Amino acid sequence: MSGVEASGADLAAGLVQAARIAGAADPHVRGADWRTAVVTAVNGDGTVNVGTIRARRLEAAYPSPAVGDQIAITQSGNKNWLAFGRTAGGSASNGAWTALGFGTGYSAAAGYQAPQYRIVGDAVHLRGSFTKSSTLGYGDVFATLPAGVRPLADTDVLLVCSQGTNGATYGACRGILRAATGAIEYRGPASGTFVALPPTVLWTN
Repeated sequence: MSGVEASGADLAAGLVQAARIAGAADPHVRGADWRTAVVTAVNGDGTVNVGTIRARRLEAAYPSPAVGDQIAITQSGNKNWLAFGRTAGGSASNGAWTALGFGTGYSAAAGYQAPQYRIVGDAVHLRGSFTKSSTLGYGDVFATLPAGVRPLADTDVLLVCSQGTNGATYGACRGILRAATGAIEYRGPASGTFVALPPTVLWTN
């Protein structure tokens, strides 16, 4: 009889412990909650998804969301979620300069500003100079912006490029930033090996 009673007590204790574990993992049981999470989708209604959770952004704190951002989210007692903004581990830190990716044959021009971008609110800042191992070609992709920090449509950008034989002179020429891929294309003359993004600001909305 005592063995049966002990087994029943063990079963009861096990059920209590299982309930505690389940409750700790379920915000519907424990009520208000906050956590860090990674953005899996950005929605047009001012919300972001983190897995199965949809959270409304605080505009002033999180103006430029991107898939892959690590953010802080909080839940009210009535189960609504708010996204406070990126944590220090986010993939696109507001205000911090980040290196631009290079196109084939391109690298940073020695002695000039390194190619970089940064996010400030809903604006993307670009800067930096490039050199190519061969002559610049019309349509070359010399840099790429990552997903989440691209304009909504293809956008013309002003470039500084080498012109004339062997880049004997420099002048302004056209570039295009492709919204779908983030590719920044060179649209200047096929001469010289130098192209630069003067300080440039684009918008993501």
